[in-house]
Amino acid sequence: MSYGALVFELRQAAKTKEHLVRVFYTAQTFDQLRNLTPLTIETPPASMQLVIPGGSKSSTNLDVNFSTFSNLLKVAMDQKYVQPFCEEIPPGVIEN
Repeated sequence: MSYGALVFELRQAAKTKEHLVRVFYTAQTFDQLRNLTPLTIETPPASMQLVIPGGSKSSTNLDVNFSTFSNLLKVAMDQKYVQPFCEEIPPGVIEN
């Protein structure tokens, strides 16, 4: 079985100080799976930057302004299922 991960990066542009979001999908390649290649810094999983529908303004620059990304998430998720940050309870320590 193969697994992958969505990676969200929050960056800040050096010149404009604008916050930008990049989204990647990363997973082992079929060759890495077939050959049981251990994932290391020298042989990392494959990674590809994803287009955020409604966010990316260019086919070559897939970065999305953070406020645009935040607004897209608010539209995509039913807010009645989102707990306000001020009410969030951090997870406890797992014992045993």
